[in-house]
Amino acid sequence: MAFLFDAALFTAPADQRFPHVVMRRTGTREIFQVNFKTRQGWTWAVFANHWPSRRGERLESAAYRAVVGETLAYFHERTSR
Repeated sequence: MAFLFDAALFTAPADQRFPHVVMRRTGTREIFQVNFKTRQGWTWAVFANHWPSRRGERLESAAYRAVVGETLAYFHERTSR
């Protein structure tokens, strides 16, 4: 996973990059968060993640997609205060 950004406008300090594990019985990719800093001193929290496929059995993946969505919403809520 990579973030492309304009280094003249933002910085991405190494101590502001976080992996978040999505807890479920079978493996999935994590949610990755980077807190970019603007030249004006603002912080932008940016998230990237992989959503389980909806191909095949939609009902089978629906619960996994819900877990990923709930986890992403949790971290979004924590950073938007």
